[in-house]
Amino acid sequence: MSFHCKRCDTDMQTVFYEGVAIQLCMTCKSIFLSKKKLEIIKDSREIEIPEDTPIPRRGLEIQRDCPKCEVVMKKIRHGRIRSTMIDYCETCTGIWLDKGELASIQFSYEVAENNRFRNQAKHL
Repeated sequence: MSFHCKRCDTDMQTVFYEGVAIQLCMTCKSIFLSKKKLEIIKDSREIEIPEDTPIPRRGLEIQRDCPKCEVVMKKIRHGRIRSTMIDYCETCTGIWLDKGELASIQFSYEVAENNRFRNQAKHL
């Protein structure tokens, strides 16, 4: 199934990110994926995310329609150490990520996991 980018009005391409098929806009680098796929990517440790990963742009959050079911997506915070504002569709559980947000989410979870391991090691 092909999706249309709601940000720059172009077709999105299916690409594989850490072995998971996602929809990527080649123009603005936005991503559309399911909640389940985001969880798989978040839990994977296939790549090393550099600590200088850019923080997603901050600014005016616009309402966005879901590219799958066309309903207005809800704004929610996602992540641990550095929470990221994402667009979430309550109807189809689709997630829209602007450029840099996926790497930021992964970085946040990996830092939290590393901190947890360090704290456990201190108590040994």
